[in-house]
Amino acid sequence: MSMQPQKVYQLLQPLVIVIIAIGIAIMLYINKPEQTKQVLAETPLSLDAFSVFSETVTLSIQSQGIVKASTETLLAAEVQGRIIEVGKNFVAGGKVSRGETLLRIDDLVYRTAVIRAEAVLAQAATQLAEERGRADVAFRDWTRHKTNKERSSEAKKLALREPQIAEAIASLNAARADLNQAQEQLKRTNIIAPYDGLVRTRMVNLGQHVSLGMNLGLCFSTAKAEVRLPIAEHQLSLLNIDQDNQSKSEIILSINSPKLNQQWSAKLSRSESVIDERNRMLYIVAEIQDPYQLSSNANLPPLRVGSFVSANITGKQVDNVFRVPQTIIQPDNSVWLINDEGELQRRKLTVLMTNGDYALVNEGLSDNDKIASGYIDPSISGRKVNIAQLIRLKPLQQPTVSNSQNLSDDNQNHSSAEAITTKPR
Repeated sequence: MSMQPQKVYQLLQPLVIVIIAIGIAIMLYINKPEQTKQVLAETPLSLDAFSVFSETVTLSIQSQGIVKASTETLLAAEVQGRIIEVGKNFVAGGKVSRGETLLRIDDLVYRTAVIRAEAVLAQAATQLAEERGRADVAFRDWTRHKTNKERSSEAKKLALREPQIAEAIASLNAARADLNQAQEQLKRTNIIAPYDGLVRTRMVNLGQHVSLGMNLGLCFSTAKAEVRLPIAEHQLSLLNIDQDNQSKSEIILSINSPKLNQQWSAKLSRSESVIDERNRMLYIVAEIQDPYQLSSNANLPPLRVGSFVSANITGKQVDNVFRVPQTIIQPDNSVWLINDEGELQRRKLTVLMTNGDYALVNEGLSDNDKIASGYIDPSISGRKVNIAQLIRLKPLQQPTVSNSQNLSDDNQNHSSAEAITTKPR
């Protein structure tokens, strides 16, 4: 029995509807309109910037050290005996002059030795005179007997008493040397100051018996003093030191305290040319003439041995140096520059030296370069920038720049910088 057409139509109708719906869906998907991407406009950053320029500066290095005597002598006894006199200035801190008697040792034994040496010398001189007299007599006898021409030269020397005269001359020279030694020993019973200076300490007292080589006291010269100043090895190239280790660099020493703020002039004497193994520093030596102002007319307080001083060492004069605040320099010695198109660029710098607030840059910058200030994420390189405030650093009042002195004139609220506020682009 065959199905009726009406029933077939009812069975096929849902299938046809589904096929038509799928076809319509496919047509709609194929002919769908493309979506347009919406591009958001990039907002420029608003940053402050520093405008830099090149300068000619005289570099200087800061260091510290302790004043020490350039010449210090440990006095020792060259003879033994009892101390019978002590000089009035031979006390700790006493001022002594060259040749001044500091101590006297009992010289009775040494005066006796001189007298005995003089007696021995006189005996030797008498013996030499007698031998020469005998030699004259022997010479006359020798000349009378000319028949014995075959005698040897040795026999002639013995006949003329030449060996005896030589022995007498040697005895005389030995006696004279003994006398000189006795007189020198007598002189050494007086302990005298070797130079103009000060006594650091005295180690003996009146009535004390001293032995040979015993320490008596310590004194030092006041003609000049020295200060060993540590600097980093690479900083030596910033100083005016020639191959002969000579320098014309000026050094200003100072003591900064609430009651004393005074400066003394010194000169660079030498560099020790050896790196200290403990701190990896190189030491240079500054020399101060007349530190106690004993022979100077200048109205300066004395620079005492043992004082702790700060030193400002004048170095070379360098051209085309840029002064950049350290706060805008990245850890890898680079900065963010704002180019003429107002875009951020990162640039590497060569830092010549640094101080508390500024770095001196000799490579990597040009005049009127604009350096962005503030924290900048490395991922935004090339982004547009609006300069909110352009800060132009003023030149230094003095051409000397130190590597550790606080040069904060341009740092405190930019008081010595010209700030120009610009409108956003």
